[in-house]
Amino acid sequence: MVEPFEDPDIGVVETQRYGFMPKSSLLTKYFALIGGADPIAVALGKADRGSYDNDNWYSYGKVINKLNYFEVTFENDKNKIPTLGANGVAIRNSILKKYPVVDALHIEMCLNFIKHGYDKFAFVKNVHIVHEMDIDLISFIRRRLKWAKMYSGSQMKRNYAVFNLQTDLFKLIWIIISAFTFVIPLFRAIRGYLKYPNNAWFLHPLILPVFVLAYGVQIVKKLIVTALY
Repeated sequence: MVEPFEDPDIGVVETQRYGFMPKSSLLTKYFALIGGADPIAVALGKADRGSYDNDNWYSYGKVINKLNYFEVTFENDKNKIPTLGANGVAIRNSILKKYPVVDALHIEMCLNFIKHGYDKFAFVKNVHIVHEMDIDLISFIRRRLKWAKMYSGSQMKRNYAVFNLQTDLFKLIWIIISAFTFVIPLFRAIRGYLKYPNNAWFLHPLILPVFVLAYGVQIVKKLIVTALY
């Protein structure tokens, strides 16, 4: 994690992937395998880590494949960056002092870095941060929905959105359709298993449609409340 900082132009270093322990929960393993704790965000290309069935750089930006890490330079475009700055991030102290995190919004902090020219990030290979999920799926989804509401643009000033209507609509429509085919998520799970064998891949055909339904219900409720009041 320290090696990339030898390049003075690199301001932020993250792990390429999430990790898990042999005794980690199935949810921990599943989210690590796909590259993030929200399969919809992953499918939209906004995952904060890479998946285990892809050894290459997985997201936006101009990438240089170094020996031990990917060097990625991002555009100053909020629609062309993943959810940067999450668990296990290391930040050059001089930059963090200039542009500190506000309201725990790590992605807004990283947007600010990029906006001011600190646009070169590193994603280290073969090292992991373990984000342990020690609750059941329903409780976890409730927590995700609570966070989505808490950190929404209607609750606080935001520049970044995981979903952008103009750029992500067709992607989202495809995600919704594919989620309920069962076959496409199953194919994704099989592909992942063949690359990196672990039974947690096969949670995907179950978890993806559950997330779609949960977010769908929340959006419908919001529309009904808005219409009534």
